[in-house]
Amino acid sequence: MDSKRWSIFQAVTALTLFVPVLIYGARRVEAQQFDLSDLSIEELMSIEVSSVSKKLEPMSDAAAAVYVITSEDIRRTGYTTIPDVLRLVPGVEVAQVDLNTWAISARGFNSQMSSKLLVMVDGRSVYSPLFSGVFWDAQDMMLEDIERIEVIRGPGATMWGANAVNGVINIITKSAESTQGGLACSQVASSENFGLVARYGGQLGSNSQYRFYVKGFDRHMEAGNTGPDLPDYWSSTRGGFRVDSRISRKVDATFTGGLFTNRGQYSLNYITLTPPYSGLSDSELRSDGGDFTAKLNYAVSSKSTLSLMSYADYLEHNHPGIAEKRFTVDVGMQHIWSPNSRHEVVAGMEYRNSSDVLTDGLGVSTPVPSMVSWLYSAFAQDEIAILPAKLSLTLGSKFERNFSTDWEVQPNARVMYVPARGHKVWCSAAKAVRTPSRMEYSGVFRLAAIPPMSVYNPTPLPIQVLGVSQGQIVSEKLTATEVGYRVQPHRELALDISGYYNDYKDIRGFETGQTVVDMTGPIPNVTQYVNFKNTNYSHGYGGEVSIDWKPIDIWRLRGGFSVLRLETRAAVDNILLSGVLPPNADTVDPENQAWLQNSVSLPHNVDVDFIVRYVDHLRDRGVASYIAGDARVGWTVSQGLEIFTAAQNMFGGKHTEFQSDIMLMALSRDIEPQFLLGATWSFGHLTR
Repeated sequence: MDSKRWSIFQAVTALTLFVPVLIYGARRVEAQQFDLSDLSIEELMSIEVSSVSKKLEPMSDAAAAVYVITSEDIRRTGYTTIPDVLRLVPGVEVAQVDLNTWAISARGFNSQMSSKLLVMVDGRSVYSPLFSGVFWDAQDMMLEDIERIEVIRGPGATMWGANAVNGVINIITKSAESTQGGLACSQVASSENFGLVARYGGQLGSNSQYRFYVKGFDRHMEAGNTGPDLPDYWSSTRGGFRVDSRISRKVDATFTGGLFTNRGQYSLNYITLTPPYSGLSDSELRSDGGDFTAKLNYAVSSKSTLSLMSYADYLEHNHPGIAEKRFTVDVGMQHIWSPNSRHEVVAGMEYRNSSDVLTDGLGVSTPVPSMVSWLYSAFAQDEIAILPAKLSLTLGSKFERNFSTDWEVQPNARVMYVPARGHKVWCSAAKAVRTPSRMEYSGVFRLAAIPPMSVYNPTPLPIQVLGVSQGQIVSEKLTATEVGYRVQPHRELALDISGYYNDYKDIRGFETGQTVVDMTGPIPNVTQYVNFKNTNYSHGYGGEVSIDWKPIDIWRLRGGFSVLRLETRAAVDNILLSGVLPPNADTVDPENQAWLQNSVSLPHNVDVDFIVRYVDHLRDRGVASYIAGDARVGWTVSQGLEIFTAAQNMFGGKHTEFQSDIMLMALSRDIEPQFLLGATWSFGHLTR
């Protein structure tokens, strides 16, 4: 970080720490009336999470690097998208590419289609098998409906299966019972023509509750990015519902569903065989979809619970590179029981079927336009209390069979030790796999065009490089070891430290294939085929630190820092290919990240939040480090009515957060400061 940026960072940090002290004297008399949160830090650390072991347990007892963002945390950030909210998770990399595209990963291997991060909504996977990754524009749900976001850094494959390699994100929504009454939120922003959210919840008889919502917005970004001078926009409309029903004293059920439609600008480079050997496509990105989920919980006894879950998901995604229609059905069951006081067992099984229809696009094609993929799996895990309340051991494994790589076994072992009150030490060892994407299994990519008589092509003909799959690619494999330490020296102070070492094998790379000279076509050329093969390997290590502190009842400070060192080696066996295919073509990661959030509750129902973020440079991509500031001021005018204003990406003006060197990825835009004004009105019996 240069001296000027460091000076700004110091000044902003000092200001965020000093302002609450100045107002404390005037505020102290009224402090008991206006709490920042109803929960102390100790109570926040006791929030129950379910993503680590597929059962509810206090966050502080989880033997994993887990972080929770609550609904109150989301409200006070002023952020309007889930990716922005995820910026406040240590070890998670969030880079905005354009208005509707993000690159999000955990502990490395970031890309626009980050293949090693599993994302779910209430346990329903939204991980796309097309390219491996998440279409974040399709996950723009109503933020006011989110109860919490649980983020696990590190493998979670024993519970959640393949592709939960570097992390798991589970977005958990509120129950219908906690969202009774009505809510309406309207906002305008410097990059938003309009934004509107409306929700209503009510009773269905004496034992059931419902809610439904609609959300719509239209956002735009003016022309003026680091590349071509092109405008950008994103418009979205979606709606959904949830019904919770208590069928009997032992049985309850939940039904959720939703529909959405998205339209946005998508600008990308593509390959041509005529000068200048690349073109620019500026077209519309369209996606439509819907989902339905049903869950049933049966309390067999005080020591045994049986759960059933099934969902159906439809997505039509018209990417300029390739168009996809996909329908997925998933059925699973889970049983939790305690055979005695020292054992708690979680076991289950799952079946998933996904069918697709693909249409060739700009630079991507497939010889198999339709395919049905499937997987079935079973898992079991036992948490053993070796020394009750002192030492526990967790052993488990996932056994999964899928259509492309057959059987995969993904075990884990975790230990939790409590040396003294307020101190917890944990460690783990686990294996996880990332299965090949649909296009890695059967796709053709136009990766590069090399002009004739150039450094890497001394021939008089242009060379096109085509990446192809021979159906021989296998799963990428991770062996991970982790350690962590949590300490609460005071009821209002918590510190969480984690470290890890990751060893990756069989990372997807390229191997030289056949060379074909075509002199009969409209453009004589040489085609150099490269085959997708598991030629690369990698290792990485790093750590994360997070702190949560309430010096006084009206003031809360949270912060995080992460460091990552990742090295990938590629076995490129051709001089030509080594010049046009970067060895780390899929990875780009900041080595250091830090953030600090200062939250203060002022007199007269005014909340003030300020966040300062630092993201290190992307050394291999020419993306500079940056410091950004985000702020929100909210005023509760009367019961049920809040007016708020927010600013995002202050300090430093425009900046680029990501740069991809792979064709068919969205062109990076300059991310601009944004200012927002809005109001939220709730009526009836509503729990925020």
